[in-house]
Amino acid sequence: MTSVTPTLSPTPSLLVHVFGQRATAMPHALAYAVYPKGARQAAQRITWGELHSASRAFAARLLIAGVRAGDRIAIHAGNRPLWPLADLAVQMVGAIGVGIFPASAPSQVEAMLADAQPVLAITDTAAAFATVREARDRLGANFPIVGEGDGEGNSTGQPGGAAQRWEAWRTEGQMHLNASAILRAELDARIAALALDDIAALIYTSGSTGEPKGALISHRCLAASAQSIAMVLELQSSDSSVSFLPFSHAAGRVFGQCTRIHAGMASALVEDPADVFAASADFQPTLFGALPRIFERLYEATEIARRDGTSARDAITQRIGARCRIATSGGAALPARIALELEALGLPVLGAYGQTEHLCVAMYRRDCLDADTVCSRCRAPWFASPLTVKCRFVAARSRSVAISTSPTRRGTRSRRMVNGCAPVIAGRSTASADCASPGVRRNSLHCPTDARLPRCPSRRNSLPHRSSRMRCVTGKGTSISSRCCHCVRGS
Repeated sequence: MTSVTPTLSPTPSLLVHVFGQRATAMPHALAYAVYPKGARQAAQRITWGELHSASRAFAARLLIAGVRAGDRIAIHAGNRPLWPLADLAVQMVGAIGVGIFPASAPSQVEAMLADAQPVLAITDTAAAFATVREARDRLGANFPIVGEGDGEGNSTGQPGGAAQRWEAWRTEGQMHLNASAILRAELDARIAALALDDIAALIYTSGSTGEPKGALISHRCLAASAQSIAMVLELQSSDSSVSFLPFSHAAGRVFGQCTRIHAGMASALVEDPADVFAASADFQPTLFGALPRIFERLYEATEIARRDGTSARDAITQRIGARCRIATSGGAALPARIALELEALGLPVLGAYGQTEHLCVAMYRRDCLDADTVCSRCRAPWFASPLTVKCRFVAARSRSVAISTSPTRRGTRSRRMVNGCAPVIAGRSTASADCASPGVRRNSLHCPTDARLPRCPSRRNSLPHRSSRMRCVTGKGTSISSRCCHCVRGS
């Protein structure tokens, strides 16, 4: 199969449209290799054509159920095929997918359902179904629940609060889609009517530092993020990756689904994170994205190998395969010594920093790798794409904010700040176009101790001083990267 390299455009294509193009151009190419809990080999292989066909069938059933554009549909499921299939179907009909973390406490599930007010919920296990049903009943809601696991009822349930079977919905959707030209036309019309600035997803924070907050993410934001990441990592359709983070998380949604669709990559869908090394050794990915703890385990394996007199490089390839050319780390700070050691052994690990509101605010490149800072020293900025961040924070029900990205000219300042600080893309601050001369003195300013997201400590106007820089240094904050993000002011 001929490799396809993603291209950049100031106006990215809707991922739902790209998804359809993938299914048409490469229907037999692998989309997902499925590794259920405990599996050391793929139990199922899903092609782009099969994934697209199944998503359309479920989308047709959503139309039959009366789902309208803009409706919200909750998905409480783990890393199984159900998640991307359902989410893509939801996007096809113009609805909004609401991800609920598989490990969320019942009280958090109830809070998210109360905030999102879905018209339908989809679950994968009997436990997830029971949690959603109990939360729904406590809220006095009456939306139906479609379940994949055992014990959730059957497809004969009545509308409203009835339980219905996932597989039955897909089968019924495919049957009606085959039989009705009107239904096919309606689905095609819904897909064609989608706009970049329509809301695609409601992604909640994990709740690790408080009650989960929802971010309304536009189709433009998802498409632009996927485009930018694919370009920075030089991803092609011949690449492959491992997906084990929950799709309800921003990283799982954008990295594990959107970027793969944009690039046309195959991915190993690993249900249990404990199986990530076993699945990777079998799947042999070319890209490996994970949390710092996973790379710490790789580092520990190399130390054991050296102690035992065996190859440290083999300790890596035995766990993630011999084809991996690049890795990414996010969610917390990766210790510099681990990053440097793994790079010396042939596995460059590019640090990434972001937020639920905008996943990849900063990411290193192979030719710009500094384990200590988010952005480079005073040099001209380099952008992952002409698409820099412009956020619009608006009230949406009780706690949600809306996020979109719009194109701005390369080398210009971003028009808005994220929590008062300049967004950073591909290792450079977008506010550093007018950067001061090299050698400027820098003073680190600690973020407030209650900071979860990066913010400007001075709380000044939207744009920092023209010689300001974003930098990641050790501090007392509790930001996503486990380090405070600071405005470092030149003097």
